Amino acid sequence: PYNVPEKHKNKFPDEALPIYRSIRYADFSLQQFFKTAEKKDWYKNTLFVITADHTSPGEKSFFQNQVGAYAIPLLFYMPGNALAGINNTVTQQIDILPSVLDYLNYDKKYTAFGRSIFSEKKQAFAINYLNGMYQCISGSYALQFDGVKSISVYNYEQDSLLRNNLLAQRIPQKETLQQWCKAFIQTYNHALIQNKLMYH
Repeated sequence: PYNVPEKHKNKFPDEALPIYRSIRYADFSLQQFFKTAEKKDWYKNTLFVITADHTSPGEKSFFQNQVGAYAIPLLFYMPGNALAGINNTVTQQIDILPSVLDYLNYDKKYTAFGRSIFSEKKQAFAINYLNGMYQCISGSYALQFDGVKSISVYNYEQDSLLRNNLLAQRIPQKETLQQWCKAFIQTYNHALIQNKLMYH
């Protein structure tokens, strides 16, 4: 994944990690794309969404743990619009569809497991699954769930390296995250089995 086209190799220096050169190339490519796009008639009426499908190796320890490993950028850009600033709310890729539809004032029925980042009506959360383990993140907490029981819960903002498992402690967020995780799994599996993942 780190290859840079031969004609551009000398534009980007070697850095601490091999992937950094390809990230600089990706940035350069986006710059070239927008230079071309801004000349098109459709440019000023387009909502651009830029994100990643997964993380990459990082120098900081946080990005090598179970929470940081899922940290990716998500950018919404509308030319000439007031979409500016940084939102540090927990967000996930399944929030893209409801966010775009909300921004477009779409008022028909649709199915989505995520939430609009432009609305504060629903609690922000992220859920992911890897190697038999579910993880539900909301606020400052991350809970790992094996499909039957919770295995660990961390306050990743205070404990960024996930060294202090709070599972044995009585914290309200633990029960909430566990219920969300179970509900998400049950709702998704039921909808999939019943072929109800979309409105017809």
